Amino acid sequence: MEGVVGSDLEAGFALTLRGPSGVIREVDAIVDTGFSGYLTIPPDLASALALPQQGIGESLLADGSITRFPYFASEVIWNDRYVAIEIDAAETTPLVGMRLLRGHRLCADVYDGGRLTIERLP
Repeated sequence: MEGVVGSDLEAGFALTLRGPSGVIREVDAIVDTGFSGYLTIPPDLASALALPQQGIGESLLADGSITRFPYFASEVIWNDRYVAIEIDAAETTPLVGMRLLRGHRLCADVYDGGRLTIERLP
């Protein structure tokens, strides 16, 4: 998988999500190495995909505060196939976390326009 580092030095790439009714959306997501989950998307995207809510989660933020958020079941194309994952909903840019990147090598040329690559480890 490939992406690009933007002028704000955020490394991002496109992901394809699929809801249970077959609705498909492509999103531009940013890699967040400080996020241990799979993926975070805005609540309106979770609604558009008609994702089934699985529960309410809690997370400790960098400022020490705790936030609560709904989480959902969905599928994402990962390594050329659909994979079932848990998706958190929050008012933020879609964020890819370390759980989705587990078992992969993440490389970024960190400058405006730099190359981002994600490769499955052997």
